[in-house]
Amino acid sequence: MSSCFGRSLFGRLVQLGHKKHLLNVQYIMHPSISLFPKGEFYKNRILDGPNVKQRSYERSFLSGKMYGSYSFIDIVNGKEELGRWHSQKNMVEVAVVCEIVASLYREFNRTKKKVSVGVISPYKAQVNAIQERVGEYSEVSGTDFSVSVRSVDGFQGGEDDVIIISC
Repeated sequence: MSSCFGRSLFGRLVQLGHKKHLLNVQYIMHPSISLFPKGEFYKNRILDGPNVKQRSYERSFLSGKMYGSYSFIDIVNGKEELGRWHSQKNMVEVAVVCEIVASLYREFNRTKKKVSVGVISPYKAQVNAIQERVGEYSEVSGTDFSVSVRSVDGFQGGEDDVIIISC
C-alpha cells in the first residue's frame, strides 16, 4: 500500500481528473523583473497586472543606472573561503553588500523615506558575516529604516522594499 503523502493536494486533484487552471496575471513584480520567468517558465502566458505597469510602481531608493528595478553586480576580486559550519563566505561581497546598505541608510537620513532592506544568501557563513557587518543598521530602532539578513529558507514568503541577494 503506497502513501500519497509525498504528493501535493493539487497533484492529487489533477490525478483525480480535475482540470488545471493557470492564473495568468501577476501583480507583484516590476515588468522588467517578470520578463524572464514569464518567457522561460510560462511561455509568455502570464500578463503583468495594470498596477505594476504604472509609473508610480517604479520606485528607486538610490540614484544611478546601477540601481534600477534590478541590478547584477559582479564582484571581481572576491574569494570564497570556508566559514563555520563548512559553509562558504566571501568577505569582498560582504563589504559590497554593506556599502549598499550604508548608501541606503544615508539616503534614508536625507529623505526620511521609509525603506526596508532584505539581504538573502544561501550560505549560513555568508549570512552571519553580513549580519555582523550590518548590525549597526539593523538595530536602528524607532525609525522607518530596517535591515534583515536571512537565509533563503528564512526569507521565504517575506517582502521588503529592497532585496539584496548575496550568492
